[in-house]
Amino acid sequence: VQDVTSFVNSAGVAAKIAHRSWPAHIARREFSRGLLFSSVAWASFAAALAMFLVLPPDLAAFAVGAMIVTTVASVGFVHAAGYTCSVFTQNVCVMAVAFSAESACIVCRNIPLTPSGKAGESQEWPERMKKTLRRS
Repeated sequence: VQDVTSFVNSAGVAAKIAHRSWPAHIARREFSRGLLFSSVAWASFAAALAMFLVLPPDLAAFAVGAMIVTTVASVGFVHAAGYTCSVFTQNVCVMAVAFSAESACIVCRNIPLTPSGKAGESQEWPERMKKTLRRS
């Protein structure tokens, strides 16, 4: 390494020495980034499909919106915190989709219910939402 460093310095060329495995690390990072985004997209699609199958359409749309906002915030935090794309960050982001979808489904499932837990009784939106949030 000393010979290469002295040769580069004597040549007057601005260069940095890197290990020969450096291109493999860069390629793996780029591959992991693509895998991260495709995994999050497929998990979000599957969760959204499941929500539209089990919830009323208006509540399913609300739950999907909440899931998307939470997922984007989670991926944004991972990026802002400076984590590199790896299998670990991929798992964290996919689990963020799962946890946000699950909590959104619980809230949306309980919104139409009244404090007694029976659907059909008329009650104002604020009371139903308070009861839903206490149950979750």
